Amino acid sequence: MEASLNGPLGRTALGFARLTIGRSQDNGLVVSDPKASSHHAEIRPDGSSYSIVDLNSTNGTFVNERQLDPGASRLLQPGDAIRIGDTKFSFEARSLAQSGSNFTSAPTIREVPPALNVSTNFGDYYGATPSSNLETLASPNSLSTIPPQYTPVPSAYTPPQYTPVPPAYEPPQIAPAPPQYGQAPYTGPQPPVSLPASQPQYGQAQYTGPQSPVSPPTPQSQFAQGQYTAPQTPLSPPTSPSQAPQRPRSLMQIIILAAIVIILIIGGLSGFFVIHNNQVAQQNADATATASAHAAATAHANATATANANATATAIANANATATAIATSHYPPFTILALNDPLSTNSASGWNEGSECQFTSAGYQVSIARAGYYQGCLATSTNFGDFAYQVTMTIAQGDCGGLVFRAVDAQNYYILYVCQNGQYQSARYVKNVNTGSTSLTTSSAIHTGLHQVNTVAVVVQGDTFNFYVNGQHIYSVTDTTFTHGAVGVVANDNTSPTTVDYTNALVWTAS
Repeated sequence: MEASLNGPLGRTALGFARLTIGRSQDNGLVVSDPKASSHHAEIRPDGSSYSIVDLNSTNGTFVNERQLDPGASRLLQPGDAIRIGDTKFSFEARSLAQSGSNFTSAPTIREVPPALNVSTNFGDYYGATPSSNLETLASPNSLSTIPPQYTPVPSAYTPPQYTPVPPAYEPPQIAPAPPQYGQAPYTGPQPPVSLPASQPQYGQAQYTGPQSPVSPPTPQSQFAQGQYTAPQTPLSPPTSPSQAPQRPRSLMQIIILAAIVIILIIGGLSGFFVIHNNQVAQQNADATATASAHAAATAHANATATANANATATAIANANATATAIATSHYPPFTILALNDPLSTNSASGWNEGSECQFTSAGYQVSIARAGYYQGCLATSTNFGDFAYQVTMTIAQGDCGGLVFRAVDAQNYYILYVCQNGQYQSARYVKNVNTGSTSLTTSSAIHTGLHQVNTVAVVVQGDTFNFYVNGQHIYSVTDTTFTHGAVGVVANDNTSPTTVDYTNALVWTAS
């Protein structure tokens, strides 16, 4: 088709490239109208015809005196009247067959997703020829970027990478065990206790040796014993053989000697018992002290073991409580956990792996370095109809991340974008071409800036989709194109290379 714009400055031919209109000198068509914005509108090739898009202008763009929605695409028909401020143009077109050209159609062009009103359902949009890869032109319209005018060559599928099996676990070396606690050290045999030599051993009679004959007591000795009375006259020896001989010892002396022996025996026994009792008491005291120390040490060990056990139990309870809190659904009626993936390594969910979709220490990382395009990564083994899907997202660099859901295959799916500047948008893609999207909107629920953690969720029930950020409901849309499919995540490069890290992918169902 050969098309042109006719206006105050004459005829402007339209080719295969986009034509921007506005007051700024870098536009393809410069309009010196005070009511025109610096970049007011854009004429885009659209199949065999052309479309006009209002670039969020201040005073609006009018076709046949009907104002276009900001960011919305409107297919032009021959004879349409276009007004920008007070400047008017007429769109004229004729088929190439009439002009004698050999071209029958315009080349395939990848379009930036148009925007629709939040309150309306997804509309129909006739885009360009689809691509086979999930990497597609990005959609948010707040950042003005003109993508390349060619169809990107789809990247080859890269099979999943498998994590190498770690080496066998080698237990740590264990030092020799110390002596068992409470075992008394060996001190050798105790030396026998010797008693004084002057005291008899228990049960042994004291040896006194042979007794010498007792000579008659002297007056002094008998006086000392209180038995002798001095004679009035001196004694004289017997004078005749008939006189009786004198007795060798008296009964009193025998009694005294026996008493002395008994006293000595009793004293020896008393000394032995005192020493023996002291030894027994000391041994008992030592045994009591050892038992007390052992009991105290045992009690300390038991207390330590109990404290360690309690600390371990508390840590496990806290970890379980944290895991339970993370996995608890806040989106009734979907409360049955169907997917709980921390996204630390690949799982049975079958996440895509390659240079753009890979597992790192930060989680599941999705990257794209192509201005105006996005990269989606799917859990290919999942398939859900009605469900609640939540994931934790951190934008490390670049523009936007978000969710992919009800992905029938790599060309048919829904997307929710959440950007680090606080904006969000949803879109529907059919064969990788955006056939409808909501208006780009800002929400205070989004934590803005890089390296900010945002929990993003979608509740899908029939043809109604409710979107949440950090537990707050942000908006709802309805659509009936896809009824079930896989879940995934996305990175969107509007103006600069983008890297997004994801953790804790959760899906709940109703049954």
